[in-house]
Amino acid sequence: MSDFGHHGFRVGNAFMDSWGAGPFTVGTDKKKWTFEFSDRFGPLLIGKDGMPLDQQPMLERDPFWIPFRGWLAARAALKGSDG
Repeated sequence: MSDFGHHGFRVGNAFMDSWGAGPFTVGTDKKKWTFEFSDRFGPLLIGKDGMPLDQQPMLERDPFWIPFRGWLAARAALKGSDG
């Protein structure tokens, strides 16, 4: 898989098209998630084959969002230290 992925896929009745850097991995002691990230499209969970998962975290209470928010905060801190 390349460092910059492009995916066209279907989620429910919607067709999506996205680009993202990665893969990145976040997790808890119970589960790990691998995703690509785009500043424009946000995270896209991917499987071991690098393809988008059929089930994406759509609800705010999905357990993915807690470690992902930590990843975003660390990313923002690193970007802020560049200048």
